Amino acid sequence: RAKRIRVIFDKKHFLMRNLYEPEWPYRKNSLDKMTERPMNYVIGGTNQWNYDSFVNWGFFPSVHLPVLVYFKETQTPKNKWNVGPGKYDYRDNGMVHFFPAFGNSYQIKEELEKRVGPSKSWPEM
Repeated sequence: RAKRIRVIFDKKHFLMRNLYEPEWPYRKNSLDKMTERPMNYVIGGTNQWNYDSFVNWGFFPSVHLPVLVYFKETQTPKNKWNVGPGKYDYRDNGMVHFFPAFGNSYQIKEELEKRVGPSKSWPEM
């Protein structure tokens, strides 16, 4: 997935897009071949969230050795918050998302801090 999925931080949104490039290795102009990912397979809808809808974010187990990136947002309709991993969230204050920690976790952390604010999750190890 790291070969084809891109995490994008634009001025207002956090997005996930697919990169369709039949030739490998990666070429600089490949970014022009990004397309919107199919609908979110857990709840439907696009994979695009406003920064101001973020409740929290973090890395599991840590940014230094990440396996998963976590974020919670309130943009998803409330009746979907208990779908997928959200059914284990007792706080009922947003939709929970996880994605594999591919790429540069420190760069993702820097962008999230700049655009969303500091993480309110578990302390860094």
